[in-house]
Amino acid sequence: MQQVTYGIDVFLQDPEVNKNSRFAIVTNNAAFTSARILSRLALVEKGFNLIKIFSPEHGISVKGADGLSQKDSIDIKTALPIISLYGDRLIPTEEDLKDIDIVLFDIPDVGCRFYTYIATMGNCLEAAANSIDFDAIGGRNTAVFGVKLNLEVLGRSGEIAIAVPQSAIAPLRQAFSRTSSKDALRPDPRWAQQIEREITKASVTLRAVLDERPMRLGEISHLRVGQVLELKATPRTRVNLECDGERLILCQFGKSNGVYTLRVDEFVDREQEFMNDILSG
Repeated sequence: MQQVTYGIDVFLQDPEVNKNSRFAIVTNNAAFTSARILSRLALVEKGFNLIKIFSPEHGISVKGADGLSQKDSIDIKTALPIISLYGDRLIPTEEDLKDIDIVLFDIPDVGCRFYTYIATMGNCLEAAANSIDFDAIGGRNTAVFGVKLNLEVLGRSGEIAIAVPQSAIAPLRQAFSRTSSKDALRPDPRWAQQIEREITKASVTLRAVLDERPMRLGEISHLRVGQVLELKATPRTRVNLECDGERLILCQFGKSNGVYTLRVDEFVDREQEFMNDILSG
């Protein structure tokens, strides 16, 4: 069976390249080398000048509860300071980066979690772009492989241009050549299942809307306590169940055991709604 080489393994192969640089790493206890050594510990053991550690949601231990704020601390493995990016701050400050030349990001399940890890990566890229000077990776005639990535995280978007020397990609070509084009196009069921599991863990808020009444600001300003507003809804009117402003389900309104209830009636046909909006416009 072919052995998988992690990005951290490739980086550790030549510590002399950046031996004079000061490093920070965004990581946690899920990030290992292929030899099962914590990534941050492997950097220290290889002689890299690791200055500090940034930790994302769930903390360095990966045991923090979802959405729970994490505090700064000291790493028991390396004795380095850990700055939480899921507590008092979500993005490294200028003070955090003033003594750093290179920020590494090593979170093994980035892209699988719902959004927090990739949001942390975006925040770090933005902070680094404003605080860190970039070094040349080669001369004008150095052959590189280039790619542009469009990222959209939490309503913010941007473009990242990545240039990698072809000499760094050359060792991987042989491994890629052994993968047939048919295999490359075949979806990986394990990857699909992992993404589905993580997405279904996401918490959302549903809002039940019985009726809406348009009013002018002048009318609203004259409302008084005790005033009765008439709605067009009747006991047979179906309730719209919405998420983030989008209608998802039509429900029947009811009451059971002293509390109001909603019975799922049918799911909204988004394509039909789109056509209705066009025809009504």
